[in-house]
Amino acid sequence: MFVITTVVSVIFDISEKLSEFLTRGASFQVILFDYYINFVPNIINLLSPIIIFIAALYFTSRLANNTEFLAVLSSGTSYYRILRPYLMVSILLALVDLGMKNYVIPRSYSRQIKFEFQYIDSKTTFQAVNIHRQIDKNSYFYAKSVDYQGKRAERFTIEKFNAGQLVYKLRSDEAFYDSTKGNWNVKRFYIRTIDGMHETLKTGDSMRVKIPITIADFSNTIKSMPSMTTPELNSAIETEKLKGNENLSFYMVEKFRRFSMPLDIIILVMIAVALATRKVRGGIGMHLIIGILIALSQVMFVRFTTTFATKDDFPPLLAVFIPTIVYGIVAFGLIKTTPK
Repeated sequence: MFVITTVVSVIFDISEKLSEFLTRGASFQVILFDYYINFVPNIINLLSPIIIFIAALYFTSRLANNTEFLAVLSSGTSYYRILRPYLMVSILLALVDLGMKNYVIPRSYSRQIKFEFQYIDSKTTFQAVNIHRQIDKNSYFYAKSVDYQGKRAERFTIEKFNAGQLVYKLRSDEAFYDSTKGNWNVKRFYIRTIDGMHETLKTGDSMRVKIPITIADFSNTIKSMPSMTTPELNSAIETEKLKGNENLSFYMVEKFRRFSMPLDIIILVMIAVALATRKVRGGIGMHLIIGILIALSQVMFVRFTTTFATKDDFPPLLAVFIPTIVYGIVAFGLIKTTPK
């Protein structure tokens, strides 16, 4: 199943990107060893629960179709004894998948997107809107929008507080980030300074401001999340919390999925065994049809719940693990009701 999925995925990917490879002058050696040697593990990582599920379903269905299970059960062997090797191997595969997802695959994905940036899509465009970031304990940054490619922030604003009271506010129509000097060039600004009952106002056409927020902070970090190992992702989450990033749920979903998908492998293998050991009219074909429908429903369920987490205020932990819990209950129910 892994080989079939990999071959099909590579063929489709080559047909889609061949023109870019030729246009950008990528050599065969670079395409093979810099791109596809990293592309293949990422595809396997993405589809591993479904692939293992279908493989277990097909293998077990063939045993049931040849009345092997009937013979084993008739000899007095417990049904749960038959489940033991499936459970042991699925736990082993889940542990391997856990290590791969948290430490190995992110490095592979990082090399893949580096290749894609150089040879396929070199334009990094991203525009963030309504940015609220915390600079330090008493200072805050706001911008109506930030254009990463144009290095431009609209309605650039900095506010400083003391004991909960506003003491300083800088506001400008726009600001441009200077990468060489590492500061912002604010245009058409005014500075309001408040000292008790006294207030001063300063205006100007241009001024340079240096703050610990650069244009790189507004790149499409959501796309680069899979390239972070779990310790790096945890560090990024803490940084984004300090900044007050409203897209924090994307980071949390990515983190929790790395732990839920290995659990899905164990649960789906149990579902596969419970389904395939039932001898039904239609044999292997019917088992595969039912299995594919279950696999598709699981993928859609995961997409559905994680969308709520990233678009609404639904807790990411709950959103990611709800499908795992639901299909765990389904697996338990199927195993309990399977003829033994």
